[in-house]
Amino acid sequence: MYDPLPSQKTFHASEARFKGFSGPIGCGKSQALCQEAIRLSYMNPGRLGLLGAPTYPMLRDATCATLFEILDKNEIPFEHNKAENTVILGDTGSRILFRPVDEFERLRGTNLAWFGLDELTYTQEAAWLRLTARLQCGEVLWWYFANGSGMAYYDDDTQSAFQTAYGRPLARFLTPNDDPSLNGFVDANFLRSRLASYVRGIHTYVAGRHPGVWFELLWPLDVNLPETKRLNWYVNLPPAWMQKTGSEFASFVCEGFQFGGIDRNVDEVARCAAYPFAELKWSSSDCGYLMGLFNPGWPWEREFLASRRQRPSVVKMWAYDQICLYGRGVPLPSESRTSTLTDGSE
Repeated sequence: MYDPLPSQKTFHASEARFKGFSGPIGCGKSQALCQEAIRLSYMNPGRLGLLGAPTYPMLRDATCATLFEILDKNEIPFEHNKAENTVILGDTGSRILFRPVDEFERLRGTNLAWFGLDELTYTQEAAWLRLTARLQCGEVLWWYFANGSGMAYYDDDTQSAFQTAYGRPLARFLTPNDDPSLNGFVDANFLRSRLASYVRGIHTYVAGRHPGVWFELLWPLDVNLPETKRLNWYVNLPPAWMQKTGSEFASFVCEGFQFGGIDRNVDEVARCAAYPFAELKWSSSDCGYLMGLFNPGWPWEREFLASRRQRPSVVKMWAYDQICLYGRGVPLPSESRTSTLTDGSE
C-alpha cells in the first residue's frame, strides 16, 4: 500500500500540465514517478504512456526496477515484453514504453497520452522537445491570391451556407485588398467565422482523442499585410486568435518569406518577427518566427540576426535540409551589440 510523503502528495495533487518532483537521494522521486505512471495508465485505458531516463542503465536499474516492485507488491496484473521494452497492464490494456532518451531522435512519432522522465536534470533539452511536440496548424487559412474570377471563397459548400444564412449570394471579392466592410462587414465576417469554426473543429476532434495536445498557429504576415491585403488580413485573423487567451493555440509563429527572400528587407523581417506580440496581444514567450532558407542569394544570416533582435521565444528555419544541401555555415551567426553612455561632463 502506497503511503506518500507530504512532498509526494503535493506532486500527485498538482494539476499542472507539466510537474516535477526534485530532492536528494532517497526522497522517493522514482517511487512518486512510477506511482504517477500507474495512475495515468488507469486514467487512460488502452492508451500509450512513456517512462524514460537519460540512459538505459539508469532506466533499467532505477525506474523499471521501481515500477516492477510496485506492480508486484500491489498484485497489479501486467505483461512485460522484453523484446519491445514495454509493459501492458492487464486491467486496462494500457501500455507503458521504457525508453532511454539519450537517442532522442528515436522519440519522434510517439503518440503518447502521458510521459514521465526520471533524473530530468541529466536529460538533453532536445529529448524534452521531442516529447512535448506540438501539432501545428500551418497556414490553415483562406487562400491568399485571386485568379480571373476573384478570390477563393466560392466553393459550393461555402456559397450554399451563406445563401442559407442570409438569403442572398455571397458578395464577389476580386482582390486580396478588397474592402472587408462591404455590406457592413457581413460577408467578410461570415468568411472569418467560417475559418475560425473550421479550425475549432480540428482542435475539438484531435483534443478529444489526444488530451493535452498543444496547437500552434503558423500565420504568414507577408500575404496578410493589413495595409495592402486588407481583406486577407480581416478574414484570416479571427479576433480570438489575436491573443492567447481564448484562441485554443499554445503558441503563435509568424512567417514572411517574401520579406527576406524576395524583398531583402530586414525592417520587414523585424516587424514580422515581432508582429504577434508587438501589434497583437500575445506574449513574446509564446511566439516564434519562421524564417526561410531556400531561394538563391537569400540573405539568411542577416534575417536570422534581425529576427533574433526582436526576441521571439524561438527562431525556426524552413527548411533544415537546405542548410545541409547548400552547406550553410554552422554554428549560426551571432553578434555582439554593446553601447556606451556618457553624461557629457568630461
